[in-house]
Amino acid sequence: MIYIIKGQDAYLIREKVKEIDNGRSDVIRYDGSAKTFSIEEMLESCLMPSLFSSTSIVEVKDPFFFIRKEETPAIRRLLDYCAHPVYECDLLLYTLDERFNERLKTYKDITKNAQVFSLNGYDKNAFPDYARREVSKRGLHLKRESFDALLEAVRLDTGLFQQSLDVLCLYPGELTREAVEALVTESDDLDSFQLINAITDKNLSLAIYNERKILNTSNSILPLISLLAGQLRYLYFIGYLSSKGNSLNDIIEMTHHHQYRVSNALKTLRRLSMKEIMSLLKKLNDLDIRIKSDSSIPEKERFELFLVELVNA
Repeated sequence: MIYIIKGQDAYLIREKVKEIDNGRSDVIRYDGSAKTFSIEEMLESCLMPSLFSSTSIVEVKDPFFFIRKEETPAIRRLLDYCAHPVYECDLLLYTLDERFNERLKTYKDITKNAQVFSLNGYDKNAFPDYARREVSKRGLHLKRESFDALLEAVRLDTGLFQQSLDVLCLYPGELTREAVEALVTESDDLDSFQLINAITDKNLSLAIYNERKILNTSNSILPLISLLAGQLRYLYFIGYLSSKGNSLNDIIEMTHHHQYRVSNALKTLRRLSMKEIMSLLKKLNDLDIRIKSDSSIPEKERFELFLVELVNA
């Protein structure tokens, strides 16, 4: 069997991969975007009889032939194999970062003989029911106000939700709203939007507050720079779609992204132009270079000086 797993929800994708693995001992894994990855080696693994069980599984994360156009003899052999796959071997192709280009002929040809899973998480209407089921599975007892606090903190993020349940299961006392708020880490997704909004609004104290909230106990500022750059690129992408006359629902349908994230992006775009986004990306890149090349100033101090410069510009 050939499986293709894609979507926006990395946690659900990982869970689906585990489900298909089903505890099998004979699992061969490849990084399909690595320079050393070889289609020929992957196909050889698919054709090799399993030594440990009646079936084997070959997993390929981010296969390059689903990301960029390739026309080689190896691709033709791949298509021939996918048209007539070996019964004793499951081939699983997946991405955690929505990297698949579904317009590629290779992708279209392989999906004809594959089971495709699109895992984009739960919208605001379905997430509470999912959350209640998972809370019940863990044997947790949350009153309404505690459950609401949990939902508010994780904001439709299944991975963060499951991490939060891990923490809550260890708590020995009653899970009051105050306890949940103290134990659960809020989603960085909205925090980064709030940081961008504070910078745009020239609100230095709020910008520094959100920066420190995201960093928490981390000593390195580089993950925050990466997070902000990713959010700015996302804003540019949503801004481009909006500029073409697409509505909120149109963009959700086109991207399969959560309504919550898209609506927050559109709110931020009301105060931030496409030109300003590109300018911020350039400044973040310059800051990243300075931090990596000059350690004379602690990273956090340098970033907060950067915030001061942005707000006062």
